[in-house]
Amino acid sequence: GVVVNGEGISVYDSMNGVGVRKTPLDEYLRLQTPSQIHVVHPAKALTAGQASAYEAHLESELGRKYAIK
Repeated sequence: GVVVNGEGISVYDSMNGVGVRKTPLDEYLRLQTPSQIHVVHPAKALTAGQASAYEAHLESELGRKYAIK
């Protein structure tokens, strides 16, 4: 997930051995080189309440172990 706020742009993802992490966009893009990245936007913009809930959920997942089911 990607969050844009007063702190900048952050990418939340999960990585084997690290778990869920939050990385500034510029650093995330550097770490992904030479991989391709596809950006997908929601069909409808989130309301302020939805955006806040989305960010809170992503923050609550930080540190959770990487797992594929």
